[in-house]
Amino acid sequence: MKLYEIYANDKLWDETSCPFGTQVLNREAYMPIERSELDIYELCEQLTAANIEFIETENKLYIDMQWEDEDYNSEHEVKCFAYAYEGYIYHIKMAWIDGCYGYTMTREPQFNKKYL
Repeated sequence: MKLYEIYANDKLWDETSCPFGTQVLNREAYMPIERSELDIYELCEQLTAANIEFIETENKLYIDMQWEDEDYNSEHEVKCFAYAYEGYIYHIKMAWIDGCYGYTMTREPQFNKKYL
C-alpha cells in the first residue's frame, strides 16, 4: 500500500472546530512509533509515480528558539509539502529540531469537486 493511500484512511483523522472541515491526524496514526517517522522522499516518489501533483517549499525556514528552562538556542528547521488526493488537500509540516525530526499533517476537503 502506498503512503498516500494509508493517509487517506478516514479512521486516522479527527475533526476540528474549523469551519472549513480541517482534520488532524489522531494519536493512533502515529502508533506504532515506526509510523511516526514519515519518509517524505518516498512519499514524493510515490506521488510522482502516480501522477499526483504536489508542492514543497523551495527553501527551509530556520528559526532560532530557546526552551524556557534552557540556556542555549536551538535551531528549528521547517519545510512544508501539500498534495490533493481523493477529495482532500493534505498539508505536511516537517520539522528538524537539534538533529531530531518529526512531522504533523492536516487535511481539508476539496470543495466543489466531483469524482466519476
